[in-house]
Amino acid sequence: MSSTLMEYVRAGHHEREALINAIAGELKTKPKSHRETMVQQHKLKRALDQAAGSSKRLKALYTDADGTRKDELNSITGPNTMQTFYDRLRDLRDQHRKYPTEPEEPMPLTLPDLGDSFPQTFSGEESFGRYVDLNAFHLRFTNLTNTPMEYSTYLQVVEKFHTVEKEKKGIEHKKYVTDLFDYLRSFYERTHPLADFDEILKASIEAFEEQWAAGTVLGYEEEKASASEKIDLGIYFAPKHLEEVGREALKKDCARLGLKQGGTLQQLAERLFATKGKDLGQLDKKMFSKSVHYKEVALLEMKCARLVEVLREVIEGTRINIQKKQSRSQFENEQEAEDEVDGEEEVEESDEEDKPFYNPLNLPLGWDGKPIPFWLYKLHGLGIEYKCEICGNYSFWGRRAFERHFQEWRHAHGMRCLKIPNTRHFHEITLIEDALSLWEKIKSNAGEFQWRPDAEEEFEDSQGNVLNRKTYDDLARQGLL
Repeated sequence: MSSTLMEYVRAGHHEREALINAIAGELKTKPKSHRETMVQQHKLKRALDQAAGSSKRLKALYTDADGTRKDELNSITGPNTMQTFYDRLRDLRDQHRKYPTEPEEPMPLTLPDLGDSFPQTFSGEESFGRYVDLNAFHLRFTNLTNTPMEYSTYLQVVEKFHTVEKEKKGIEHKKYVTDLFDYLRSFYERTHPLADFDEILKASIEAFEEQWAAGTVLGYEEEKASASEKIDLGIYFAPKHLEEVGREALKKDCARLGLKQGGTLQQLAERLFATKGKDLGQLDKKMFSKSVHYKEVALLEMKCARLVEVLREVIEGTRINIQKKQSRSQFENEQEAEDEVDGEEEVEESDEEDKPFYNPLNLPLGWDGKPIPFWLYKLHGLGIEYKCEICGNYSFWGRRAFERHFQEWRHAHGMRCLKIPNTRHFHEITLIEDALSLWEKIKSNAGEFQWRPDAEEEFEDSQGNVLNRKTYDDLARQGLL
């Protein structure tokens, strides 16, 4: 016996509530490692998609486009309600007598298990989303620009497309930018499955349109001049009238639209006149040149730059990891790879770490307190001292340690003692006097936009007079309203 429509509705609500409860239970579990965080987010993403699917099916049932639900509700209401109930009960018993071993459909009470499929979403270089793998793009970039550079250097300039000469931005460059955008998008969606990807690019695309119209896009400033030379096709009624403009003007406007620039003067006029009142997407693809339309490339470059900005922390971590590998021997790299369990580096604390390291050559110490080569010590500026008065004149060696300390407990405690919030405004500020003066300035600027109810909240009396809150309360106490 087939299930009734109301049973489908009940099952849909049960499935949806079960998934929501499972998601709430999963959110109470705090992941202990980076990989556990990735697994949890992918499980939540899959469960949310299932819950959204259940909601769509329920909405379709409640919409009742064909009137089936309304007919079923009418059949179980009215004077024949009990008769309908016993008829269905009899059919249900007959169904169970005929098929006593028929299994019931299980309901999803827990989140889906990813199993062994999850590790396949990341390559070995990506290390479960901790690093990016741009080695192939580094090789393509050096071949396109004929500019040899180290991989770590490429990671610092990956989004600086304006440094590439415009003459080199051909079809291969467009394919390179397109593939780079596809990879960065794929990486972001795999590491942030719960984020809204389109929302990230929305504001950037709107800003790009304004910059392109103003001619301020980096590397494409001269496009504004070519746009200003646009031929007004509205004043021409036939292709032969366009021939009076001249061959060079027609070629420039065809180049602006991405059309072919060859052929006779008559062919150029006919090709340009064919665009009158039409969108470029409606034209025959044979009319377009094989050369790249610069606006499309500039938009792709902007999208890549935005994704690089979002993934800056991961890319910077990749660059630092590359430099660490280059400073170690092959045996040390292999040893570190063996110590990684399930893609996570387990840091074990023991009493032996507190003991001094054996350093007979008196080598300088790195960030972890272990001896490192002197050239690496100089490369990272570990011999430069930075002092912070807020931290009690504590010394930090190297720029990296100095920048990191602003978010550590010592600096946060010092800011709390000064009764100042440890926000981004106070980054790079180490003197107490400077921090206090900046805090006073921030508070004074914030007071100009602060809401004052007694002076700005409006009330109206019985005669229609508008008064502020203080005046209204005073008159009300005196009984004058």
